[in-house]
Amino acid sequence: MDSAVKVMIRKDEEPPCMGPGVKMLLEAIAKDGSVALASQRLGISYSKCWKMIRNAEAGFERKLVERSSGGKNGGQAFLTEDGKKILETFIKMEKDVKNYSKKAFKKHFAFLEGES
Repeated sequence: MDSAVKVMIRKDEEPPCMGPGVKMLLEAIAKDGSVALASQRLGISYSKCWKMIRNAEAGFERKLVERSSGGKNGGQAFLTEDGKKILETFIKMEKDVKNYSKKAFKKHFAFLEGES
């Protein structure tokens, strides 16, 4: 048995500005160089992806994704320096929280060890 933790950052009662979904979206944009490709990869509508990006940018009060207009090969999107730093920091924080959660679970539920 193990614990599972979902890490989210939100400002007051606003929608989450960072969580597993936004993290995956930013990672996909960084990899694919496109919000459209990222939306396809994740199975999320293009408009929902932009809504997630806008919520994240509003929450952090930083521009996270830049895009260039299309041309012959279509537009591109990339993470800003703030976007890269926020994503990188969130990944580290998420790892720390999950590691702490595993230790806390083992400490508090040690009595379950060996029971079936």
